[in-house]
Amino acid sequence: MDGAINVAVDQLTARAAASIPAKDTPVLLYCLSGSRSAAARRTLQGLGYTCVHNVGSLMRARRHLVRT
Repeated sequence: MDGAINVAVDQLTARAAASIPAKDTPVLLYCLSGSRSAAARRTLQGLGYTCVHNVGSLMRARRHLVRT
């Protein structure tokens, strides 16, 4: 999707600050099934990010982003 940043869940802790400098930036997470995006949400919230949303699967993300 346009504007998406692909960061593997196991690299998220190391790359979060560089990819998302402001901890109040709205972040929409998605992956193929929704399970890795759920793990990513927990990781980002643990790092202090306050506006993190798990959209779920790629298909759900596409539907969500088309509506907004």
